[in-house]
Amino acid sequence: MFNEIINEIVCSSDLIEMAEHLNKFINLSPSKKDINKLNVEINRALFPETLSGIFDGSSKAYIIYERCSTASFLNSLWIRRKSAIQNIKELETIITIIQQNYTKSQGARISEDSVKQIMNYVNIEYNFYDILKGEALHILLFENSHLTVNSECVPKIMDNGDVNCALFIYHLKDECHCSPEHVFLHELGHVLQIKITGDSRKVPPSFLPFAKEAFPDIAKEIEPEVFADCFAMAVMYNSQFSVYDPFDLIAPTHKMLFQIYIQELARSNKIFQ
Repeated sequence: MFNEIINEIVCSSDLIEMAEHLNKFINLSPSKKDINKLNVEINRALFPETLSGIFDGSSKAYIIYERCSTASFLNSLWIRRKSAIQNIKELETIITIIQQNYTKSQGARISEDSVKQIMNYVNIEYNFYDILKGEALHILLFENSHLTVNSECVPKIMDNGDVNCALFIYHLKDECHCSPEHVFLHELGHVLQIKITGDSRKVPPSFLPFAKEAFPDIAKEIEPEVFADCFAMAVMYNSQFSVYDPFDLIAPTHKMLFQIYIQELARSNKIFQ
């Protein structure tokens, strides 16, 4: 019985379905051995995704989880504990998070091929793989929509003090009028911001004097969002991704300046030393 349910948990492609299988698992009062088995099977399911990047040279920079995005989600949120009771409480918390924040897919979502195309481009133009030194950027492509956001950049402080990121990319909400490609580029802007500052709430010191020419009244709480949008505009400007640019009211001259600024920022070795 446990083996069957564990397989259903690990193989779920939908977060809501995975939460239902997790609930069944918990209701059977799993032992420590059963919980260890779940942990082993999660890691086994994720291994092929980790391995797949080796053949295109991207594995050290980023890993895309599409087929096993739910297993990766569970793996990233589950804080392993010593006792069965403590682990069950952790799994119950994850179930609650899913039930309160996720729904069935609504709009479109970026494809794995488009992610690879964008990652290749930002590496060529902005040395992005050098920015991602350390643990690989985990990109999770979900088959669900989130109730309040279209995507998330989730920072994680490592044991050595470095800050790494995971991108949670959802199907767009019905009311969203942006393209999935723009949403993904926006989150890459947050990755650059966090890699430079080490804090999701801060932007690079050089950004504000530069940005105030185009945005004279930036509220402090939205500075990171403005930085991420400027990164997206920089990448989209005069490139193959310009068709995804929703910022019609921003002058092309400002977009060109954003591009020059982001290129200099991303290529500055001093930032990442």
